[in-house]
This record gives sequence, C-alpha cells and structure tokens, in this order.
Amino acid sequence: MNVENLQNTYPQLVDFMYAAGYSKNYVQVVKQVLKFILSKSEQWQSYDEILDYYKKAAISGKDFSKKKAILNLIASFDCYGAFPGAKNKTIYFQKSSSYDYLNPEFKSLIDYYNANADQALKKETTIRNECWNTSSFLLALQKAGYNSLTEITEDAILHVLTDDSGYPAKSASYVMQIIAVFRGAIKWSQECQRILLCIPVIRKHRKNIQYLEPHERTKVKSALKDVDNTLSQRNRAIGCLLYFTGIRCCDISNLTLSDIDWDKDELFIDQQKTDVPLKLPMTAIIGNAIYNYITQERKTSDEPYIFLSYNYPYGKLKPGSIGVIADQIYKNAEIRQNPNDRRGGHLFRHNFATSMLENGAPRAVISRILGHTSPASTEAYLSADMIHLKECSLSIEAFPVREGVFCSERI
Repeated sequence: MNVENLQNTYPQLVDFMYAAGYSKNYVQVVKQVLKFILSKSEQWQSYDEILDYYKKAAISGKDFSKKKAILNLIASFDCYGAFPGAKNKTIYFQKSSSYDYLNPEFKSLIDYYNANADQALKKETTIRNECWNTSSFLLALQKAGYNSLTEITEDAILHVLTDDSGYPAKSASYVMQIIAVFRGAIKWSQECQRILLCIPVIRKHRKNIQYLEPHERTKVKSALKDVDNTLSQRNRAIGCLLYFTGIRCCDISNLTLSDIDWDKDELFIDQQKTDVPLKLPMTAIIGNAIYNYITQERKTSDEPYIFLSYNYPYGKLKPGSIGVIADQIYKNAEIRQNPNDRRGGHLFRHNFATSMLENGAPRAVISRILGHTSPASTEAYLSADMIHLKECSLSIEAFPVREGVFCSERI
C-alpha cells in the first residue's frame, strides 16, 4: 500500500476539519488513526486490511463503528481527495456476508429467489433480509456437512433452528423468512417443497406493549411546552412529532422541507417501512415547533431534510439519533429514569395508539393514522388498552382468596 500521497497531504485534511468546526477531540482521534496508518505503512496492502485489524482489536461494536467511520473518512480523502461532507466520493467498506461463503448450489437458490420474488407485494429491503437470513441458515447447514439440498435432513434443520433442549434457537420472523425463500423457489427445485415440510413451526413471541401512564403524559406535554428547559428547538419539534402524531423515527428523519404544506397545515410522509404515502394534519403546536426550529436554529445547508445534525457537514439526522432525543425528553419530563425503564422513540408510537383506543377511536382509523398497511397490525396495541380491558374484567369477590395473595397496590 502506497501511503506517500497520504503522508504529504494529511495536514490539509486536519486543517480542513478544524476550520469546518469539528470538535478537537474528534480531530485528535483522526490524527491518531493517521499516525497509526503511516507508522505501519509496510504492514498494509489495502485499507480493507486496516479495517480488519481494527475489527479484531476493537473492544466493542461501538468502538469498531467509530474506527470504521474514521477510516472511511481517511480513505475517501486519500483516494479521491474528498474532504469530509463531499457527496458521491466516499468509500464504504463492504462487509462479507454468509452468502459469500455458500457453495454454488446454495448461491443459486438465493439468486433465484432474489430475481423472482414478487416485488409488487414485498419491499426490496424485505427480500434482501429474507435472502440474508436464508443464507445464514444454509451456511450453518453447509458447515455441518450438508452441501446440497438433497442431503439436508429434518434432523439437520432442527439442529440449526433449535437448541439442545429442543426449544427454538431462532426467532419466528427468522424462520418465516427462510420459509418464504424456500416457498418462492419451489419452481427452481422440488427439493424446496420437501425441506419446507421439515422446518418447524415457531410461534411468534408477543411482547407486552408498553405505554405512558396518565401522569407521565402530563409531564411529557409540559416538558415539550416549557421553553426554559434544556430541550433545543430541534429536539422540541421532534418531540412534538413523536408525541402528537406517533410517526416512526425513520419517517421523521426522512421529512423534507417540501413535505410541509403550510397553507393547509398538512404533513406528507413517505413511509420508509411500507412505502405507503401518508397525509397527516399538522396541529398548531407541531407547526409552531417546526417553524421555530427552521427559522431560529436550523443550520444553513443544501440538504432538503428538515432535521439536521448539529455538527459539520450538517447532514440528515439519523433515526438512531432521534431515539437519543426521545431519552432527553424523558429526562426533562423527569420520568422513566430507572435503568430498566422502557424508553426510546417507539414508545411514543405505542402511547399514541393506546391513547386513541382509550378515547374510543375505531381500529381502522388508528391503523390509517399510524400508516399500517393492515388493520391487523394494530391488534398488538389492544393488550395495552387498560381502560376497556378493565371494563371486561370479572369480580373475584365470590371466590376464596388467601390473605396476602394480592399485595401490590396496582392490583
């Protein structure tokens, strides 16, 4: 690996980052990586080898992700002369997948399904995830010595999908994705039909839907309205969207300036999860919060997205960052601060659905507002509709119960 260009030009990169407003700590880490690369130049054949080194040396996944991002930055500058923030000139390291290690027959199965899956009924990301998980399933079988579909037995499948006690070792969604691929490849090979009969049925685990208690809702609304707390204009606007519309974090991240109709007070959302467009009313509290952020705090940028990061080059705010912002809202509201308390942005979506249920909104209406493609998707929220569930409860006064059985004040 020739590092002569990097040796001669890296001071320009460092100077640019200081001038662009990157934090001193971040630039210092970049300088440390640069120094490491240059000091061991004879050891590397490519940037991929450096990435592999950091992957093995990383103390955590988060540590590796940071090093990978910095290495992307340095490699893009070295190979393209691209300074941070330049579009379409960034190197992204490709990580290997299970598919890369499959034998030709197993690869052909995945290729057939990928080419023939019904894209009218499934999103591209869904098909990709089905192929990824089926590749990992086939690779596990391959490592166990099964190198063709005809060799795969029911015992082999159970060995991969269950643990030593016979309990499922994989999630129901993982198994359903495998089933989808083999079902879609029956025309390619009738062996797929036989294998389908050997795959066990795994019941989908239903989680308890958490929601905000009435006193928590009051505190959240107060925190969003309190202009004197530590919430920034951006985070306050995001909080209003989360609480009063229940839209997903990824859809807030993808909102653009053109998605707002200020004259009609409406929001237009292209849902990332379903690809189904959604139109929602923009109430005054939401509209005012977004307007205040755009006019008073939003950085000047060519980006079309409403919500931008605070650091240069002021790119689109990522969905994961919105989850962190949700935690800041809980902190300002002084709720859910115990280590095991459920937090995050999706809790607001749960709360929005249960609040509508409590107020008697029909499921079809809730499903439409939440952007579900099927009303069945809303059924999980019914388990948290405590007001109407209590109306269906029966008294146990006529049954003998030992003293102390119900010791909780919540019962």
